Amino acid sequence: MKKSSLVYLIPFLALSVITGCKTAEIQSEKPAASYQEVFYTPPVSVINIPLEMDIKDIEILLNNQLQGLLYEDNSLENNGGDNLMVKAWKKENFKLALENNEISYRIPLKLWLKAGFKVEKFGIELSNYKEIEAAIALKFKTKIEVNKDWTIKTVTVSDGYEWLSAPVLKLGPVDLNIKYVADLILKTNQNTINKEIDDAISNNLNVKKYAQQAWDAIHRPIKISDEYKTWLRITPKEVASMQISGKNGKIRHNICVKAITECFISRQPYNQELVPLPPLTIIKKPQEGFAITLVADIPYTVADSFANVYLKGKTFNSGKKSIIINQLHIYGRNGKLMIETQVSGSIKGNLYFEGIPYFDPSTQALKVKELDYEIKTKNSLLKTADWLAHGTLANLIQDKISFPLAENINQAKLLIQKNLVNNKVAENVLLNGTLGNITVDTIWMDTTSLKTSVQFNGKITLSLIRAVK
Repeated sequence: MKKSSLVYLIPFLALSVITGCKTAEIQSEKPAASYQEVFYTPPVSVINIPLEMDIKDIEILLNNQLQGLLYEDNSLENNGGDNLMVKAWKKENFKLALENNEISYRIPLKLWLKAGFKVEKFGIELSNYKEIEAAIALKFKTKIEVNKDWTIKTVTVSDGYEWLSAPVLKLGPVDLNIKYVADLILKTNQNTINKEIDDAISNNLNVKKYAQQAWDAIHRPIKISDEYKTWLRITPKEVASMQISGKNGKIRHNICVKAITECFISRQPYNQELVPLPPLTIIKKPQEGFAITLVADIPYTVADSFANVYLKGKTFNSGKKSIIINQLHIYGRNGKLMIETQVSGSIKGNLYFEGIPYFDPSTQALKVKELDYEIKTKNSLLKTADWLAHGTLANLIQDKISFPLAENINQAKLLIQKNLVNNKVAENVLLNGTLGNITVDTIWMDTTSLKTSVQFNGKITLSLIRAVK
């Protein structure tokens, strides 16, 4: 009887084992890929364009212009019959001093005077004249400003005078009025000297000329590497500057161009339409903040390869049940990262996960967070494989999904930095810059790839090889 019962029991047990090992097939509908159009705008940066002129250039020019005889009065009868003749020569080269936006200087003059008196009394004319020499230094100050239309405004005023050797003349009842002599020389020479000074500064500190040169240059894409086909595109938006200032014998004017700066690898960006140089906005404080934006692109085919390296063939166990990950495919849907996972084992079919892509600065990699089953997949699991529906597999996949960018970012940084040293972008225009911190601004997806904007923060300057001629 026992033997007979065992014979009947064996087929029953075998049937139970076969039934218990049966693979459940999940029928989960694949969520359609969908991509929102992203209008990504890189941040606005500030490019500094320093213009500099050595005060000695003006000094040399003025000394060359103001030579020899500067003033001559050959009449004793003019100026209301002042009985005075005057000649003035430049005595020696003069020096200019600079403080903030004001130039101060003194012009030493050597004087020849013929002075005396002429009187008529009782029908008799009496006169006596004497020639003497003296030296005087005329003092001036010139204030320099830049106007909104890029022209230079100079205002030169007298700062008085000092006698280097005062004339002394006494002829009978007549004393020579040395203040009258000084005022006469100063008054009659001031307009001529002022014009020479104003012309020298305006012609040599031609702000608009060099600003226009730099403005035109940055409208064209700048090739920074032939080997890697890397381009820099600067899109200028507006221009501002502080007023002209001076320090250590240099007249300085720093122009700040607000612009969007982007780096392109493997393709040349299109040429931008050249827009006119806008009016200048005068600011009180210097503007800073610069970032070169590079769009890092991870094609879905590359993302699939990375994901499969870490997860393909992996087995996930839950009690006596297990599944094997056979294949993964990544795509996008409404701003989320979708992971299509083909599995076999206790469950057979496709599982779909969705999560939020983000940049992990500690590893410089794109990762995914809040990964979970897509809602239709989860509903199917609750019906066919409840043991798998509680997120443990999602956590495993989330931990393994990582797209490293460190090597590409660092290579791009080195490449850009190498070509930001004395890069001649146009005649007389040099591009220089330093790169510092790296930040990731925005992550989005399109039909072909996962994209992220990488910003290299730092400083960039457009300088003129020679701003003074």
